[in-house]
Amino acid sequence: MTDIPEWVSAQDHLRRELGRWIDDSIQRQSAEPYHGIHDEGSFTFSWDAYYFMTRDERVRGFLTWLRDGFADWAAEELYHGYYAEGEVHHAAEPFTHFVARFRTLDPENPITAAMLDDVAEHTGNWAEGVPDWYDWDRHRFRSWHIGSRMVPTEPPDDYEEPDSIRPALITLAAYALTGRQRYLEFCNDYGDKWARALLEEPLPQVGFCHTDDPSRYPDQVSRDRSLEQRLELVVASGMIDYFLDLYGVTGHDLYRAALERVMAGLVDGVADSRNAVAPAYIAKYRRVTGDHQFDDAILRALGDPPRY
Repeated sequence: MTDIPEWVSAQDHLRRELGRWIDDSIQRQSAEPYHGIHDEGSFTFSWDAYYFMTRDERVRGFLTWLRDGFADWAAEELYHGYYAEGEVHHAAEPFTHFVARFRTLDPENPITAAMLDDVAEHTGNWAEGVPDWYDWDRHRFRSWHIGSRMVPTEPPDDYEEPDSIRPALITLAAYALTGRQRYLEFCNDYGDKWARALLEEPLPQVGFCHTDDPSRYPDQVSRDRSLEQRLELVVASGMIDYFLDLYGVTGHDLYRAALERVMAGLVDGVADSRNAVAPAYIAKYRRVTGDHQFDDAILRALGDPPRY
């Protein structure tokens, strides 16, 4: 009888453990309809891969039920499809980390397109009755705190960090489902600004204050951080996915150059068993761009392969 490699057993154990957690979560969460917590959908972020690997329809059924529950709640509680008061990190998450995933989970269902479209129309100031979110002349969001009723534009609210890409992530997802050219034009406009920022020397630029007096802004505006700290902000924001998807649509060299800058900074992390993000993003980068220039550096970082 052929011995089963250790890595196969470990992978099978992980899949079974993930399945038990998902089963327990479905049982617990199904007893409570969606009631407005921003992580109610995003906690399932890892479930897509499990579903596509197992094709367990209970998983997709629960996620669809949860999405529909969010849609019903949003129709009653949100204004013009978005939070009346919000900020770019948390208010965007139900859309970036949950609703947008249905592009692949349930691509033909019109609920997903309608929800994303309802948010995307705000990013370029196309919705009547909603304050302007975006300054087209300066290629920037007018505030860190953007909502469908309130957009404060005085210090300390008028600044941007990598999380500011999240409303643009929603817009790019809306473009994928609706094909509306204005959404892609917006994504390019804002993407160009951040791509150039990532290419700045000696360190990527990851913070923009809209006035010249830094004393009027909170400590989180990133001016004196190391390369590693700056890349951590970029990774956590979803900006890598944004540029990989935008490059896949447009093929613009500027986006690929920005991605190369970030990938070069992630290579050393691939050997860290606690860092699942670096190898996942590098793998997606290789797949989307066809660029294998980091392969030798990856092998050096990994060292000798384990012996089973």
